[in-house]
Amino acid sequence: MRRTHTVVFVLILFLPGLVLAQDSLRVRRVAQMSLSGDVRNVCVAGDYAYVMALNSGLYIIDISDSTDPRHVSNYDPGGLVLGGAVAGDVVFLALDEYGVRALRVSDPAHPQVLGTFNTPGNAYQVVVSGDYAYVADYGRGLRVIRISNPDTLLEVGFLDTPGFARDVAVAGAYAYLADGTQGLRVIGITNPASPQDVGSYNTPGTATGVAARDSLVYVADLDRGLRILNVASPSSPYPVGSFDTWAALDVAVAVTDSFAFVADEANGLRVIEISNPAFPQEVGFYQTDGEAYGVAVRGNLVFVADDSYFGIYDVSEAVAAARDGTRAIAHEYAILRAYPNPFNSATTLQLSLPRVIRGRLAVYDITGRTVGVLMEGSMSQGESETRFETSSLASGVYFVRLESPQLSATQKIQLIR
Repeated sequence: MRRTHTVVFVLILFLPGLVLAQDSLRVRRVAQMSLSGDVRNVCVAGDYAYVMALNSGLYIIDISDSTDPRHVSNYDPGGLVLGGAVAGDVVFLALDEYGVRALRVSDPAHPQVLGTFNTPGNAYQVVVSGDYAYVADYGRGLRVIRISNPDTLLEVGFLDTPGFARDVAVAGAYAYLADGTQGLRVIGITNPASPQDVGSYNTPGTATGVAARDSLVYVADLDRGLRILNVASPSSPYPVGSFDTWAALDVAVAVTDSFAFVADEANGLRVIEISNPAFPQEVGFYQTDGEAYGVAVRGNLVFVADDSYFGIYDVSEAVAAARDGTRAIAHEYAILRAYPNPFNSATTLQLSLPRVIRGRLAVYDITGRTVGVLMEGSMSQGESETRFETSSLASGVYFVRLESPQLSATQKIQLIR
């Protein structure tokens, strides 16, 4: 009896809230609107959400009452709308082959077309900082557009990159470009007329979304989950942590001080605690009705561009659970343990599953780098064991993770030579 109690106690200490067997955990849907035209992105400013749909243009939604969002107006440019940003009373739209267009929305019911600049590639996303808009221009890198007069948009600088730019974030003197299969590019923009290629890091997947905060950059890396990079030295970005959502496609990310909110396509909204960036932990999720492609956050409300829907979600329970340490709450869970632990050269991992799942069992070092994959594919209900041998690894702490859309668990192990 004592031995069983001790094992369960240790398991709870190291299970980072990942026990997913229902449609949601610690996230509540506040409201949802059905929209046509393949909803792909969203940004929020004041009392309004600006929702971008591939084939239906810009929807302006009144969110002053988050429980009862109201459709105010729609602007259809006649082409694809991939992204957008708001600065004051002007919205800047990324219009694929038609570049960037400015709309005045001081009267949200009647958006007014201002200027347009046709970028040489395909404008995928745009972000505004000061008097400039920075455009992720698919196939043509970063374009810098002066927007001080939104009636006359003018390109003042550019930097072609080797990949296919999908998203961009700006923090301080740098722009961070999600450059597709080429990973992250760090671009100096002290002089917007002459952007400088400062550094890069080739992520293991396809960089489709990016957010920056302080000295860290968060990359939605498509089929390789969320990657966290330290950019304190911009010329030499390096990975500090990751969270692999495994079977899903991370396409967009928004961050606050301690949390990352990931649009995970078919797996909906994922809430990841990042207070320790070396070991991000999922603390909540919501399996949305569509496919989550875009995400924005304000306070404890998260706004999701969800293919056929626009959704508003309350994440206050997930945030509170992370901050008070009560992460491991679930109705159905996987048990993962290791023996011996600590160990010298090899340890046996025991896994107990309540049902058949598809997933993988992988080992990570403290930087989030994968050092071994022990199991992958279909996993049977019941108990199983696998042996982890470590002849090539240095002494230290490692984490074994069960990763699947349905169930997850983590066990900390320590190698002592």
